[in-house]
Amino acid sequence: MPSAANAVVVVKEEPAEPALSSLLIGPSLEERGIQFYVDRYLLGHPDEPKTIGELGSSAWLWNPALQHVMAAVGLAGLSNLTGNADMMAAARQKYGQALRQTGQLIQPPNAPSLEVTIRSVVMLAMFEVVKGTHHATGTVHAHVMGGAALMRSWCPLPNAPFGGFRALMQLCYSMLLSLDTELGAWADSLEGQWLYRTEKAPDLPPRAVFRGEYHLYFDVWFARIWNYYRWARILVDQNLLDLINQNPISSLPLVSVARRAQVLETIRALARDVLVSTPSHWRHPLLDDAAQITVESAGGGGSGAAGLPALLFQLKVASCAPGVPKSYWAWALDIIQTIWGDMGMLHARSMMEAMRAHQDALDRTGVEGILSDEW
Repeated sequence: MPSAANAVVVVKEEPAEPALSSLLIGPSLEERGIQFYVDRYLLGHPDEPKTIGELGSSAWLWNPALQHVMAAVGLAGLSNLTGNADMMAAARQKYGQALRQTGQLIQPPNAPSLEVTIRSVVMLAMFEVVKGTHHATGTVHAHVMGGAALMRSWCPLPNAPFGGFRALMQLCYSMLLSLDTELGAWADSLEGQWLYRTEKAPDLPPRAVFRGEYHLYFDVWFARIWNYYRWARILVDQNLLDLINQNPISSLPLVSVARRAQVLETIRALARDVLVSTPSHWRHPLLDDAAQITVESAGGGGSGAAGLPALLFQLKVASCAPGVPKSYWAWALDIIQTIWGDMGMLHARSMMEAMRAHQDALDRTGVEGILSDEW
């Protein structure tokens, strides 16, 4: 964590941008919120500045709307960790100010900076995840869809029709099997920059590096796409296994015992890769600067800590998937618990509760697998 000497405070709109080195942390809630955001949600995360010096050269840092939303996210995280209701009240106030300023930012005839606009949308969604009410997922979706609409208005794309379907049970089997095959073929076809290496690191903390291994990707963007693939294929295969378990007779003509065993093996391999790839997506507090440089992938994915909510879902799905060893669950739970303790992201705590509920049910009934009801 950066020291107090590296503190960052709110800077109101000024004709010139002051150097970060000249700023001192102040006593206000807003300044404490921004400091917490910079320390826990910004510096050192994938594709974000590593030091205060690098951060100081980022023009977006001085945008008032972004400063309000940084304060909102930071205060919400601090409130979750300390139980300070005044901080959450201040966070909501800053969130409201950020919403209004972001709205003004994108109104004609303004020509907003693409980076400022996208960061604002992502950080507003991040506030909902950190605040963590039962309405959070829907509000996050609204922010993301609003950002997507903005992107479409700037870069129009042709609309593609979407056809829903209601199929018979056997069509469900056929489609899931086809999806699994296509996903596997996609992964097998990748080459060049898509390829990654699995490195051995037995000397690194086992709580931060799963079983002494980590992945090295071309950059963070490729790392994220790989994890989205793993997440999606686990859910496809889990849906297939759930259908088989619920309808064993109707599944026999389409899914052999050997194919079912193959699906379980695929899930275990994908789940392991999700866990091994974790250092590419999040900096663990147990990793010092030298170790973090060793395990991290190059920048290029964008969004920094905003990639964490997806990682939380991926860890939950991977560690609670059918046929996965309980040690996977325990390691992923510890990672998510560390994220909660380090960042105060209430969504991480809800993931922990879902994982514990899954394990309790598994201990009672022996029924494996938990499908993600969100994302």
